[in-house]
Amino acid sequence: MSLVADYNHILDTWEEYHDYPGTYYTIYYWLIAHHNKLESKKEVEDLLFRFSYYKDSMKTIVDDFIYSKTYEGLRKEILSLKN
Repeated sequence: MSLVADYNHILDTWEEYHDYPGTYYTIYYWLIAHHNKLESKKEVEDLLFRFSYYKDSMKTIVDDFIYSKTYEGLRKEILSLKN
């Protein structure tokens, strides 16, 4: 799948199930598959660090990825690819 289609899958998973573990792993695998295609390097590196070393809770990472200002630039980049 494409970067945008996979991103939409993350949002669909979250909207349909509000399932933290499922959404967490979907975000993780999306990052692994597409990190080299993204220009928002700071946000991507931060997320990968949090998954690998910081060990934030699943809930915290999912909520931050979907809602926080921290990853707003990443979300904007992906939205710009849709257009």
